[in-house]
Amino acid sequence: MASNRGLIVFVLIALVALGAGCAHGRSLKDGDADFARGDYVGALQSYRDSQVSKPGSEEAAARALEAERRLVDDAIAALESARRGELRIDSALLQSDGVFELLRDPEQSARLRG
Repeated sequence: MASNRGLIVFVLIALVALGAGCAHGRSLKDGDADFARGDYVGALQSYRDSQVSKPGSEEAAARALEAERRLVDDAIAALESARRGELRIDSALLQSDGVFELLRDPEQSARLRG
């Protein structure tokens, strides 16, 4: 009876670990698909989800950083377009504010720290 209980505990632990690994991989795959479409906000969210499901994942952290860089680059490009008169300044500022708010979101930071 005791050996059955130990086996059940082992199987449950293995299933939880497998589920976390699957969530990590699925989030990376979703993030890659979003990134390829140019949806850097969606990609960043998926990569952050991957970091939560597998803390310490260097792969997820590197991909999240690249999505953040693309978001910042897009915000800077919008501000430059506004400076040249090609885009309304309020639109550029709204985009930039959204990006910077996303990057400094304390709730996301807490999720990533665990």
